[in-house]
Amino acid sequence: MKRNPRTIDPQETVATAAAQMLSDDIGCVVVTNGDKVEGILTDRDIVVRCTGQGHDPKGCRVAN
Repeated sequence: MKRNPRTIDPQETVATAAAQMLSDDIGCVVVTNGDKVEGILTDRDIVVRCTGQGHDPKGCRVAN
């Protein structure tokens, strides 16, 4: 576990989250809305819940 995990806003696109994960060589980001933690988005979520169901990651929001 890291002291400063990478975070992302729920209104960002899944493609943005994936690019951040790739750039930082990580498998998940913490979804935050202001100071509140909303959840976590994993690389598996992207594959199974977005692209695996035929959705475009550029059009899907992290919050979906």
